[in-house]
Formats: sequence, C-alpha cells, structure tokens
Amino acid sequence: MILKKVLLILLVAVGVAWLSTLQLSFPAGIQILRSSTGAVFTLEVADTDMKREVGLGGRPTIEEDEGMLFVFETPGPYSFWMKGMEFPLDIVWLASVDNLSEEALSRKQKVVVVHVEENVATTTYPRVFTPDSSATYVAELPAGSAKKSGIEFGSILMLE
Repeated sequence: MILKKVLLILLVAVGVAWLSTLQLSFPAGIQILRSSTGAVFTLEVADTDMKREVGLGGRPTIEEDEGMLFVFETPGPYSFWMKGMEFPLDIVWLASVDNLSEEALSRKQKVVVVHVEENVATTTYPRVFTPDSSATYVAELPAGSAKKSGIEFGSILMLE
C-alpha cells in the first residue's frame, strides 16, 4: 500500500515537472490583436498542426471582431488556402518586432504586418496565398476588416 502511494506521488511529481517545462506562447487559446486605429480582435489560437489544418473551415461565419491566429514555432513564408471556408477572409501575415524571450512573448508583443490578402473569396480554393516575407503569425479576419481597421503592409499591431 505504501509503495502504491509512493509511486503515485512520484508519478504526479514527474508529470508536474514535465508540464512546468512547457511554455505556452499564448494564454488559454485566446489572443487579442489591437491595431493603431483602436480596432480590437479576439482571436482563437491555432498553435498545433491539427488546429492549423482545420482553421476556421466548416464554420458558417464569425463575428466582425473575431478571427483566428495561427502561431508557428519558426518564421517562414506560410501558405494559406480557402479549403472548407464558408465565408471570405482577410489574411494577415505578421512578424515579431521585438526580440523578446519566449516568457515575455506570452504577455504582449508588437508585430508588423508583412503581407495582407484582402477579401479572399471562398471560391479561390484551390489557389494558395503565400507572402513574400517570413512570418511567425498569420491572422484570419472577416473580409473587409483589414481595410476598415487600417491594417496594411508595415502596420504595427499589438498581440496581448
């Protein structure tokens, strides 16, 4: 009986130690994106291969202040398409401005827009959209949001 308790405590301790080594880039799967014009978007975070593959596909719509933030471990020219989409999007590629530690990135971070595709229709599939520059994040917003919010190439935005 004592051996079972010791093993259980040891198992829990190892699990806690392992979990403490993981650093999540964004808290609780939600990220806030703010533009310099004051526009605020609540973005669902897609930070795993499965979440990135599905994205916003299959949803009938989202609110005008919602979207999805695709998070990648390393910067790259990540391509996107409209497979499974039921509404048009603005696709915004973002690169980090600040050279901060991972711990600092979990709080607030300035990002710069390196590429924008506006009003991407669902009928564009299977066309693929690829930026000219590397990005670590890609935001999918409702079509027209970028123009309405002043989000364009070179814009500085805040992720919170």
